[in-house]
Amino acid sequence: MTERNVWFIDDDQFQNKVNSLTLKRVCPNCLTTTYSNSAEALSLLKENNNAHPDLIFLDLDMPILSGIEFLEALHEIELNSKILILSASKNEEALEKAQQYEYVAALVRKPLRPDDLRSLDLF
Repeated sequence: MTERNVWFIDDDQFQNKVNSLTLKRVCPNCLTTTYSNSAEALSLLKENNNAHPDLIFLDLDMPILSGIEFLEALHEIELNSKILILSASKNEEALEKAQQYEYVAALVRKPLRPDDLRSLDLF
């Protein structure tokens, strides 16, 4: 199995930890990095093209910079990553809008489960 660099961007650090552990069950060779501040993750993507992960799991409902605002800011970057929206949001309008962005590969509802990852056939 190929080593993959995966980011979890969610303001809930506990959720990031649980998601990282769930991912490791399906992809033991995945390297995970978590960000509780989406603005920090965006800044890193803008500063360093070599820092782009293979896959980003992005929450929509976050303070400082929402998931939608994060996606809108990506037009300034040549992103080489797939983005999966990982959200418990009940805001259907935001969920539909998020799926319109070219980098978004799929929408996954929280909680993240191993079967969700397997069905996406990402690894």
